[in-house]
Amino acid sequence: MVAIISSMISTVIAVGVIQALGYYYRWTIKYRFYLLKRRINYRFRSNNIDFPDCEHSDAFISYDHHDRAWVLKLRQKLEDEQHLSVQIDVRDFLPGNFIADNIVQAIAKSRKTIVVISEHFIQSQWCDFELNIAIVNGYKSVIPVFLTQLPLQRLPPTLASLVRMTTYIEWTDNEAGQHLFWHQLTDALKDNSGRYGCVLNIEAKTKSPKFTPGGEKTHIMEVSKN
Repeated sequence: MVAIISSMISTVIAVGVIQALGYYYRWTIKYRFYLLKRRINYRFRSNNIDFPDCEHSDAFISYDHHDRAWVLKLRQKLEDEQHLSVQIDVRDFLPGNFIADNIVQAIAKSRKTIVVISEHFIQSQWCDFELNIAIVNGYKSVIPVFLTQLPLQRLPPTLASLVRMTTYIEWTDNEAGQHLFWHQLTDALKDNSGRYGCVLNIEAKTKSPKFTPGGEKTHIMEVSKN
């Protein structure tokens, strides 16, 4: 009887540990699942289909659509003045593709992810998804940018942990502060410590399609946050 009880307790503990690990690494598991799914999808496509070469970008911008006007100015400045390549949903997401797949592909192809944090950002499930996927690639690949000041206690746990461990940048209406902002952001983007490499282009016959002008992150989220 003692042996049976001991065995049951051990089983319960083992299941609990597995569940805890599964929850802790849930975003890593989801991210790897999406990459595996895309890899399988491309592998089973016809060899006669011409896939353009995988292209790297310097950054993917994660933001809520309420902040789009500011983000479009950010993208233009980075591309026109700093000559950096930037991925943004409204222009670069593939129409007809699952939104989650577009997000994973954009982050996988980018050295850095700029996270534009605002009141709207912290309330968006899609932004939460993008942030967690970006962190899977490493904290050094994520650049937190506060568009508005928010108290730490109001931030979601993952975002709060990020800003505690990494240096973030704050946007300001002050002209001198804006000069500092652009210097800090461009220095962070040109830092090569971020993850660089298109993990989707694993084989010569497994090339990712180029992004074309596409839609917004306005559909119901297809990936659970939990």
